[in-house]
Amino acid sequence: MGPDRFKSDQSRSDPGVMARFSISVLLNPTRADVRVTPTRLAPVEVQVMGQGHLDVLNVRNVSETGIGVYVSHGFDRCDLAAEIELVISLPGERSFLARGIIKHQTDSEKEGRHFGLHFTEISKSHRARIRSFIRWFARSRS
Repeated sequence: MGPDRFKSDQSRSDPGVMARFSISVLLNPTRADVRVTPTRLAPVEVQVMGQGHLDVLNVRNVSETGIGVYVSHGFDRCDLAAEIELVISLPGERSFLARGIIKHQTDSEKEGRHFGLHFTEISKSHRARIRSFIRWFARSRS
């Protein structure tokens, strides 16, 4: 099954998948969501629209609760406390809208500067599409 044929599943994530595919869950046991890192063969794109700025960003990881993104300019001159609009494009799927806030910034020598965007508003059907992508991606990597 390819990414353009995700099957939506409303049930909670399989704990076995979480253990095998989410290193961040192992490193941070308080995190309850499964994260996957998109690849060139299954890319995820996010457009971030805030007060006076629009960015198309590379996605670091994806979960049901948010998205990690690489941002070289660090959202300079942007109100980091303001809610932002997101246009999310999963592989083989139509783009959809969500809203979020910038939760944290991490500077890493290995990965550079990246930010965690937390969803504040996302429809149940769009969250289900993300869940389906995560499950498909995890199965395809095993």
